[in-house]
Amino acid sequence: MKLHLTNPLTRMKVKQQLILLFLLLVSPVFALNWYANARAEDILKQHVTSAYAELNKQNLALMNRDMDTVSRVMTTLIQHTLIQSLNPMSDDTADRVRQYADADKLLSSYSMGMNGGEAVYYYLYAYDPNNRYEFAPTPSSKFKAVGGVYFYNDRQKPEWIDEILSKRGKGYLRIMKDLGSSSRPDTLAYVRAVYSTSQGNQVVGVLVATNINRKLVESMRTVSLPDKGEIYLTDYEDRVLASSIGPIGDRLALPAELRTGDDVEGQSNVITDGYIYVQSYQYLTQQKLIYKIPTRSLLQQQNELKFVIQLISIVYFVFCIVVMAYFWRSLLTPLQRLAVFTRSYVPGKRCPSRRRSTATTRWGCSCTRCTGWRGGSIR
Repeated sequence: MKLHLTNPLTRMKVKQQLILLFLLLVSPVFALNWYANARAEDILKQHVTSAYAELNKQNLALMNRDMDTVSRVMTTLIQHTLIQSLNPMSDDTADRVRQYADADKLLSSYSMGMNGGEAVYYYLYAYDPNNRYEFAPTPSSKFKAVGGVYFYNDRQKPEWIDEILSKRGKGYLRIMKDLGSSSRPDTLAYVRAVYSTSQGNQVVGVLVATNINRKLVESMRTVSLPDKGEIYLTDYEDRVLASSIGPIGDRLALPAELRTGDDVEGQSNVITDGYIYVQSYQYLTQQKLIYKIPTRSLLQQQNELKFVIQLISIVYFVFCIVVMAYFWRSLLTPLQRLAVFTRSYVPGKRCPSRRRSTATTRWGCSCTRCTGWRGGSIR
């Protein structure tokens, strides 16, 4: 038994075949256009992420240089004779007043100016166990705006003093919330314990450099991110230490895929539907610099190019419809009518009765019933 395979297209009308042909010609164009746009968007995201990863690394190095500058200033102040000569055991009140005034002026002179009228200010919280500097301000006094010296004892000791002293002279960043009696916004400070250079374990006090977050923001502004891009410096617990857009101290919500390794330093990045996250981290300082870049702003020019390509595709689609319509009306419709007319004159069948004529039909029908053709003559 033989299987007779038939072409399914022969069962379709001519109009349906043309529509199918049109779809077969146009569909690959739109499919390739969609695939090319998707691939171009992914490639662009990868290239941009790589570029910003290198920029992020350089930006973090710039911030580290700023912190090194602050640390060197602190080292100079710690070793300065005016700071080391603060002696609460002195019996001469005039001598203690002079020491306080000279140290206060010294700290004010080391302020580091920044743009916008701000500066990094240095404060010394000197340990005065016997309250011999009762004439000087205490931590609960009105906060000095341009740096200076405060004295504290065991009864008037801020809670963060012991934490800083426990680091044994190691400097680190800390968010300060309660400097002075007046209500002030939180500030990021670089803090170090000060010990006597001659007696070793004798505590002189604690040195605090404020407005570090504003200093770091200056370094952040050297980087130009796309519209609504955000830069954050956080610790390993994702607490914001400095930000280009808002306050500090809050926890930053990050994707779970954006992890830090155990390396001394490294980088990682994550691409989500709405944002690109680029991160550089340092294990020793327990700090991370994070770029949060919106993909909408990043792909704005890409979307404009995509719109142009889609517009060209739509114009091409409309042009194909017009050509097919013209082709159908000017060529296929007359041929279709001719085919219908020809099928109505099948040899051996009665010719449709229209008007009587003894001459050969206009279309040259060879049917004897129509033309009376017999043996080569016409009756």
